[in-house]
Amino acid sequence: MSDFATLDFETTGLAPASNRVIEIGVVRTSPSGKIVDEFTSLVNPQRDVGRTDIHGISAGMLSSAPTFSEISGHLVEILDGAVVVAHNASFDSRFLSAEFHREQRAHVPFDLLCTLELMYQGYPRGPRKLVECCRFLEISIRDAHCALDDAQMASDLLHSLLKRVRPAALPEPCQISKMPMTHGVPVARDRVLHPRDIEASFLSTLISLLPDDGSMGVTSAVSAAQYLNLLDKVLEDRRIDEAEALELVSLAGEIGLSSERIAGLNSGYMANLCTMAVADGEVTDAERADLSTVARLLKIEDWEPLLLAEKHISHSDLAGGLAPGLTVCFTGEMSAPRSHYESRAIHAGLEVKSSVTKKLDLLVVADSDSESTKARRARELGVRILHENVFLRMLDEIGA
Repeated sequence: MSDFATLDFETTGLAPASNRVIEIGVVRTSPSGKIVDEFTSLVNPQRDVGRTDIHGISAGMLSSAPTFSEISGHLVEILDGAVVVAHNASFDSRFLSAEFHREQRAHVPFDLLCTLELMYQGYPRGPRKLVECCRFLEISIRDAHCALDDAQMASDLLHSLLKRVRPAALPEPCQISKMPMTHGVPVARDRVLHPRDIEASFLSTLISLLPDDGSMGVTSAVSAAQYLNLLDKVLEDRRIDEAEALELVSLAGEIGLSSERIAGLNSGYMANLCTMAVADGEVTDAERADLSTVARLLKIEDWEPLLLAEKHISHSDLAGGLAPGLTVCFTGEMSAPRSHYESRAIHAGLEVKSSVTKKLDLLVVADSDSESTKARRARELGVRILHENVFLRMLDEIGA
């Protein structure tokens, strides 16, 4: 009897013709259920990542991940000669075929054994979702929507069901042609450094090189305003790239700001954002996540108590706000339907565009690290990029 290779994919969406795999998890077991091998890696789809709120994977996590082509050899090795298994196998089968066909390396039909069908066979009135099936059969629950954890749960489910259910016939073991395939370095989800942490470390290192307060005079209000205006502009896309970090520290040096003064200004900036978040009496999950991103970039801890402070209105001094006539385009899976953002933009007097050109004024992104065609084009052309939370804050400021 052949080994089993239980597979799970996390993807950018549901349609394999237009969406891509962004994480692979495979557990290969012996017929008795003993683990023989495991493989997992994030996969760079070279496009927008889709619903981060579902799969927990952001574009920044995939920036250093290999493409499917670059690790196809690893996948072939762990699948070859085994009966391939998945929960709701038609989904994973179609993505598996689409990815290999897209790479033009192997084009074979993948006949997978489906643990969902086995559940139907053994327990017609039982649960259908993977986690619920595992709970029903008292199988350990792992981190759902993490590919390797889902693959491990599906593998445990398989061997539990095979003790209770006799399949009519098992699919033939997978036979993938041994044509040359690449074996790039896989990147596991739990080994990825968050890009905001990397950027924060680089910025803080640069700031630490500035003179301390003992060697400088009193900072003027104008100097502080100049720095805060630039900081506001830099954080519009909720990233701080190397060039922006250098620009911030260079300005600080030119106008006589010390490292201690920068720390104070950053803390004040964070406090102002918190004040605005509580101004309407409610801090949404999106607002809290946005504040967490800024705090991460500026390496500010213990900011959450600021959300419990007395609620009052405070207007921010946004660097270059929204003005009627500006053109705007959107990319990525926003926290609200795209039509909602477009409607609010039009109400504010903005002109909504469907593509990015050199004449575009603003691109609003759902994910700061998006590798969508629009985001890549905007960076190439130097188009101003706003994170969706910043865009919404700007709309709120003008009452649109």
